[in-house]
Amino acid sequence: MDNKRILYLVKIGEKKFLDETISEGKFYMNTCEYFREKAIDEGGDLVGDLQECSFPQGTEIKIGNVTMTPFDKNDPESTAMCCGANYCIYCTYAVLAETIPSSAIIPTNVFTGIIGNDDPSKYNVLLFKNPGSIIQRVTSKLSIRGLSGRCDLVSYDDHVFCSPYRFGSNEYILDLCFHKRKDFKGQNEYRIATINTENAAIADLCIGKLSGDDYEEIPIQPGKSLYIGTGDIPTKVTFSWK
Repeated sequence: MDNKRILYLVKIGEKKFLDETISEGKFYMNTCEYFREKAIDEGGDLVGDLQECSFPQGTEIKIGNVTMTPFDKNDPESTAMCCGANYCIYCTYAVLAETIPSSAIIPTNVFTGIIGNDDPSKYNVLLFKNPGSIIQRVTSKLSIRGLSGRCDLVSYDDHVFCSPYRFGSNEYILDLCFHKRKDFKGQNEYRIATINTENAAIADLCIGKLSGDDYEEIPIQPGKSLYIGTGDIPTKVTFSWK
């Protein structure tokens, strides 16, 4: 992934967790399984994806004498075949350089999907103004732990794709984390993904306190879309709610 395309990364979350990101550089990486369970709770229409980290449609996997095929969106009786709980992801909204000078728009439904029926006043928007530096610091911390990672934009392809990696390899499994249903295209998601050997979310990944030049914190205005632009230099962020 050419990170030069990424002008800003945007994280929508509860203020108490965003404050930890600012003060400690804490990045909480949840499991793919968590998002599948969230989809079950909410009906699969907002943030969680029932097919999170699924094998591509049409892949045949043989277990003994039984051949299983992953879900087919045209077959209501089919079932997604997903990888387990130890694939962890950090999810953000990506503002791409090619959108400028027009404003990037984070639509209302993205905020609704994250906040749900919770109190919107508990949430904020954290915008990373130097995403290349942030990504490098996070992946370096993962590397120190002996964890491989991948950072990339999500492809909204309904899980119809041909992976370039050997089936079952770490690269193949990580690749599964970067495909979602077309229903979620408005999220314009950029992810950091890793295979966590502890089979759980990563709750203690800290890159150190962020400087004022690293971020912009934006209060949420419920029921509105966020328009993000830039001034003469990329670090000069402009934003409005409409």
